[in-house]
Amino acid sequence: MINYSIWPIETKPFNRRHADKNGVPHPDLTGVKKGRLTVIGSSAEKPSAWVVQCQCGLFGHRRRKALNNALNTDDSCIKCKEAKWNI
Repeated sequence: MINYSIWPIETKPFNRRHADKNGVPHPDLTGVKKGRLTVIGSSAEKPSAWVVQCQCGLFGHRRRKALNNALNTDDSCIKCKEAKWNI
Protein backbone atom coordinates (compact mmCIF):
# COMPACT_ATOMS: atom_id res chain seq x y z
CA MET A 1 0.00 0.00 0.00
CA ILE A 2 1.21 3.48 -0.84
CA ASN A 3 1.33 5.96 2.01
CA TYR A 4 0.38 9.56 1.35
CA SER A 5 1.20 12.62 3.43
CA ILE A 6 -0.03 16.19 3.64
CA TRP A 7 3.59 17.22 4.26
CA PRO A 8 6.05 17.52 1.37
CA ILE A 9 8.38 14.53 0.98
CA GLU A 10 12.12 15.18 0.69
CA THR A 11 13.50 15.01 -2.85
CA LYS A 12 17.03 14.82 -4.23
CA PRO A 13 18.60 15.91 -7.53
CA PHE A 14 17.97 13.48 -10.38
CA ASN A 15 20.98 11.24 -11.06
CA ARG A 16 21.40 10.62 -14.79
CA ARG A 17 23.84 7.76 -14.14
CA HIS A 18 20.97 5.35 -13.47
CA ALA A 19 20.25 3.17 -16.49
CA ASP A 20 18.24 0.11 -17.37
CA LYS A 21 19.77 -3.30 -18.10
CA ASN A 22 20.48 -2.28 -21.72
CA GLY A 23 22.43 0.79 -20.65
CA VAL A 24 19.72 3.27 -21.69
CA PRO A 25 19.62 6.14 -19.15
CA HIS A 26 16.37 6.72 -17.29
CA PRO A 27 14.58 9.95 -18.26
CA ASP A 28 14.03 12.73 -15.74
CA LEU A 29 10.30 12.54 -14.90
CA THR A 30 10.19 15.80 -12.91
CA GLY A 31 7.13 17.80 -13.97
CA VAL A 32 5.39 14.89 -15.72
CA LYS A 33 1.64 14.70 -15.12
CA LYS A 34 -0.07 11.31 -14.93
CA GLY A 35 -3.77 11.39 -14.15
CA ARG A 36 -4.20 13.57 -11.06
CA LEU A 37 -0.53 13.18 -10.06
CA THR A 38 2.40 15.49 -10.83
CA VAL A 39 5.98 14.29 -10.36
CA ILE A 40 7.83 16.61 -7.96
CA GLY A 41 11.26 14.94 -8.06
CA SER A 42 13.35 11.89 -7.26
CA SER A 43 12.77 10.50 -3.75
CA ALA A 44 15.50 10.93 -1.15
CA GLU A 45 13.95 8.20 1.05
CA LYS A 46 13.35 5.47 -1.52
CA PRO A 47 16.12 5.01 -4.12
CA SER A 48 13.95 3.85 -7.03
CA ALA A 49 10.87 6.01 -6.44
CA TRP A 50 9.61 9.43 -7.44
CA VAL A 51 7.77 11.90 -5.22
CA VAL A 52 4.35 12.80 -6.62
CA GLN A 53 1.68 15.28 -5.58
CA CYS A 54 -2.02 14.71 -6.20
CA GLN A 55 -4.27 17.59 -7.25
CA CYS A 56 -5.91 17.38 -3.81
CA GLY A 57 -2.54 18.27 -2.24
CA LEU A 58 -1.36 14.92 -0.84
CA PHE A 59 2.22 13.73 -1.48
CA GLY A 60 3.29 10.14 -2.11
CA HIS A 61 5.77 7.83 -3.87
CA ARG A 62 5.44 6.14 -7.25
CA ARG A 63 7.89 3.91 -9.10
CA ARG A 64 9.04 4.80 -12.61
CA LYS A 65 7.31 1.71 -14.00
CA ALA A 66 3.93 2.88 -12.65
CA LEU A 67 4.43 6.39 -14.05
CA ASN A 68 5.38 5.05 -17.49
CA ASN A 69 2.53 2.51 -17.65
CA ALA A 70 0.24 3.49 -20.56
CA LEU A 71 -2.74 1.73 -18.93
CA ASN A 72 -2.39 3.84 -15.78
CA THR A 73 -4.13 6.96 -17.14
CA ASP A 74 -6.29 7.99 -14.17
CA ASP A 75 -3.74 7.59 -11.39
CA SER A 76 -4.49 9.44 -8.15
CA CYS A 77 -4.03 9.15 -4.38
CA ILE A 78 -6.12 6.77 -2.30
CA LYS A 79 -8.21 9.67 -0.95
CA CYS A 80 -9.28 10.68 -4.47
CA LYS A 81 -9.86 7.05 -5.52
CA GLU A 82 -12.13 6.52 -2.51
CA ALA A 83 -14.05 9.70 -3.33
CA LYS A 84 -14.43 8.64 -6.96
CA TRP A 85 -15.76 5.19 -6.11
CA ASN A 86 -17.64 6.25 -2.93
CA ILE A 87 -15.92 3.59 -0.84
